[in-house]
Amino acid sequence: GPRGAAATYGPQKGADPATVDELNAALVAWGRSIETATGRLVADMPGAGAAGGTTAGLLGFTGAVVRPGVEVVAELVGLAEALESADLVITGEGRADEQTLQGKTAMGVATLARPRNTPVVLLCGGLGERAEALDAATSLTVVQPIIDRPMDLAAAIADTERLLTAAAGRLARSIGIGLELARP
Repeated sequence: GPRGAAATYGPQKGADPATVDELNAALVAWGRSIETATGRLVADMPGAGAAGGTTAGLLGFTGAVVRPGVEVVAELVGLAEALESADLVITGEGRADEQTLQGKTAMGVATLARPRNTPVVLLCGGLGERAEALDAATSLTVVQPIIDRPMDLAAAIADTERLLTAAAGRLARSIGIGLELARP
């Protein structure tokens, strides 16, 4: 539907409206097939459309339990413990937009850093619709796109290594300025 996986993530990956409709129809058909085979209605379960509907299959055929990916990865890598001694956190995602507020990794990282008042910088491929909501509603200190000139998604993806390296350099220089200004 309009708030499902195809509509939410398809455009981020370059899908036009017609392709989003096709993806959505395929996910709906997949959900019906799972229900027919297992008797389990998975289409409305949170996260069922993730990974192209793989999650729906796991929910329907195995009874799997869905947990937010950032929660699982944070536990596996000991992120909370690592943040105890961090002075700054730098995280990233493809596109920062209002979906970021709904549980993307960057928000999970920022949520873990918040109790320690650790600044969090999000380097992102670009800013999507309603990205300004991130400024007001999150504990992200800085949201910085890596693109350095107008470009379409395909060009940005093809040039990601250079763009990310250059953005990291700009960020490091900005941090250096802050350190210089903080000296007595």
